[in-house]
Order: sequence, then structure tokens, then C-alpha cells
Amino acid sequence: MAEFTSNFNLGYPELDDVAYPETIENTIKSLDTKLKYTYGNPKDWVNLVDKGADNTGNTDIYTVLNTNQSLSGIIYFPTGTYYLNTNFALDTDKVLVFDKNAKIKINNGVTLSGTNIIIKSDLEQIFDLSLGGKVVFTNFNLDDVYNVEWFGLVACSTETLARTNIGTDSVILQNLLDNNTRITLKFQNGFYGLDAALSWTNSNIIGNGKTA
Repeated sequence: MAEFTSNFNLGYPELDDVAYPETIENTIKSLDTKLKYTYGNPKDWVNLVDKGADNTGNTDIYTVLNTNQSLSGIIYFPTGTYYLNTNFALDTDKVLVFDKNAKIKINNGVTLSGTNIIIKSDLEQIFDLSLGGKVVFTNFNLDDVYNVEWFGLVACSTETLARTNIGTDSVILQNLLDNNTRITLKFQNGFYGLDAALSWTNSNIIGNGKTA
């Protein structure tokens, strides 16, 4: 049984003292009361480890996802690596909650897709596309931003450090813009290594990031 690590008062008796993952705690605290309530009790979320998913990165999680995603609007990924070796379409409006150091590693030629997918995670990589896999999301709510860190980019403190990522950052970003429709990608404060012009339509790029 995966344990949640922190508690706080939501203002609803049935949800008070419920333990949430640390990665979502501050997000929920900052949300409007109605939005707080939509997350519900974590005990009602689909906890992939509890449902039998391998979080060591060795076994395809397709079957566990396919069998259990309809049980809740929220899928929770406890710490670990989740290997996806089969194309999978998330239900529309699904919420994905990633705990610290949780990531999905998508195999070459495999696509994780969905519409209006909401993601709650820290600023760390949660989609490992190093094997050649793809994330293909269509999001009609441009207020829901996708941090570029989720896909492996890192905001560097200096231009010199960012130059070590030249080539890699550009490829990751252009692939995201090519494969996803109407998404908003957000940069953090810092420097990113880009060595080519980016092109996109029907998506947004926001933030204070600087390129090197």
C-alpha cells in the first residue's frame, strides 16, 4: 500500500485530515474552495501501485491503466518509473497526479494520448521520451499549462550551463509542439539551450525563460 505523506485541512469535514501527496498539497491549498473539493479523497483515486502496476520500469503498465482508469477521474503515480510499451489513450478530462520522482517511460513508437488532460506535479521530469515515445495531448483550455520540465528540460542558472543542452532542448520542444495541439508550454526563470527557431500553431509558450 503506497502511503501519502502529508495532511492539511480542506475545510470539509469528510475531507479534513486526509493525507495528500506532497506534490499536490500546495496546489490544492492555493485553489478555490470548489476546486479543492473536486480532488476528493485520495483513497478514491486510482493508485497505480495499489492496482498492481510495476513502478520499477520493467513491466508494461498498459493493462493496469486500461483496466482501472474508468474507476476515478484521478490517476495517482506514486514514486517510481512506469514503463509504457503499448499505445494508450487517457479518458477526456483525466487528472494525473505524480508524486516526487515518479515518471512514465514511453517506449519507441508508443504514444500516450488524451484530451484536456490535467497534470499535477513538481517541476521535474515526469515523461521520459528518451526511448523515442510520444506524448500527444489536445487541450482546449489554454489556462492549463504544461511545464517544459515535465518533458526533461531544465532551467539553467547561467548561459554556459544552458549551452550544454543545445541540440537536445530544441528537439524536445519542437517534438512537443509538433505532436500536441492547443497546449500551453511554460518556461521557468533561467536559461534554456536552443539552437534552432521553433515553429507552432494553435499553442502557446509562456514564462520568463531565456534561451542560450
